[in-house]
Amino acid sequence: MSDHPQTRSDDPPALSGEFHAWLLSYARMLDVDRAEDAVQEAFAALISRQRRPPPVENARGYLVRVVQRSVARRRRRPFRLPVGRDHYDRYPDPDLARAIAELPQRQQTILALRFGHDLTIAAIAEHLEVTESTVRSYLARALDRLGDLLGETT
Repeated sequence: MSDHPQTRSDDPPALSGEFHAWLLSYARMLDVDRAEDAVQEAFAALISRQRRPPPVENARGYLVRVVQRSVARRRRRPFRLPVGRDHYDRYPDPDLARAIAELPQRQQTILALRFGHDLTIAAIAEHLEVTESTVRSYLARALDRLGDLLGETT
């Protein structure tokens, strides 16, 4: 007897009920941070796939493959802020806005994550898939450059 659920693949609600907990625990072994998104994507793909012939014969195998691909794709995708360089005009200090806009994109990203989103150095490193020392280095360079651009002395 297998430990895996044995529901028909042409009944998505039943599949979700039986497979969800098992698939989520599997996805968490691959990547705890991306697991829930990967499982949701897998079930959405299965439901979409069931609407056109031929039907999926092995729902469990299909879901596992989609989760694996989803996690791998999300690991390769670089983290990007949803805004461009022109969003700095909303800052109350126009000089600061212009100075930030002159920084390289990576430094802008790290400043935004650290001060705008209040993320820790460790969380930023994880999002950008770099070391914490790299984040500290970019942050220090960005702050030094901002000081130069704003004419501040220490």
